[in-house]
Amino acid sequence: MLTTSERAFADLVYADPEWVSAEFEAIIDATFGTRPRPRPRPYAVTAGYPEPAVLRGVRRAGSARSRQRSPPVG
Repeated sequence: MLTTSERAFADLVYADPEWVSAEFEAIIDATFGTRPRPRPRPYAVTAGYPEPAVLRGVRRAGSARSRQRSPPVG
């Protein structure tokens, strides 16, 4: 429960939403600094040409599913 003085302080702070927004932005900027540069976009594959691994008939490591083999029978 808030005391009378705490409630009055909260009312004073929230009376100006632009000030609250500016203070919030200042806190975030001071904490995190500037925004990082965006990552470069990957090169687009030209239409009509499949990836080189597909041309050679080689599977990429991420696309091959691994399976566990059972012991030999007998």
